[in-house]
Amino acid sequence: MWNKLAETIGALSLCAAIAATSPAFGADLQTWNTAEFTVLDEGRFRVDALGQVRTRNLGTDAYDDRLGTQIVAPVLPRVTLTGAFERRWVDAEDGGRFGESRIFGGPKFQITRRPLKIEPSSVFERIFGSRGEPGFTRFRETVDFERVRHGVSPFAAEQVAFRTDGPVWCRTQMGVRWRHPTGVSLEVGYQFEMRKSGGAWTPRHAIRTTFRFRKPHAG
Repeated sequence: MWNKLAETIGALSLCAAIAATSPAFGADLQTWNTAEFTVLDEGRFRVDALGQVRTRNLGTDAYDDRLGTQIVAPVLPRVTLTGAFERRWVDAEDGGRFGESRIFGGPKFQITRRPLKIEPSSVFERIFGSRGEPGFTRFRETVDFERVRHGVSPFAAEQVAFRTDGPVWCRTQMGVRWRHPTGVSLEVGYQFEMRKSGGAWTPRHAIRTTFRFRKPHAG
């Protein structure tokens, strides 16, 4: 698993290099609001319902709505596999609203648990074609760091996404997570993103919130 972490950090170093050489100001401030609810937990696997609303123009325009479901299964003590489907409705910047479907999944590895939890993950995405445009495949690498403690835990994460012609976006996230023994958790944080558009890298900022409900386990 340490080799996996080294590979992920290598990919994310590219993300840091892009961010360091690109302008960070003049970008839109968005909000990304996510909810996840466990609807079935059999121990061997878990099924979650997913929803997300993204706003732009300082929160005045809800332009991206998503609904989906995911199956999460532990396959080893520190390895889980996820498979998911998502339906997305988007108000395009060039006008018009369209729908888009995607499937995604991959492994997550827990390298360390306490006091610093390190979790790298890899995700394969297939975005199906819409509006006459062909579908495409994308790969995401993420590494998540969390200082685990009772009550509120600070975290940071780095993500980079690739298509066959190279990286298409990089994200840096930081914030806090709060968990309750009942299975409820809340995450609040800030995200800085660089997106490749027409050969140029464009910055985007977001305030992120995530509400989760998981079935609590005994012990």
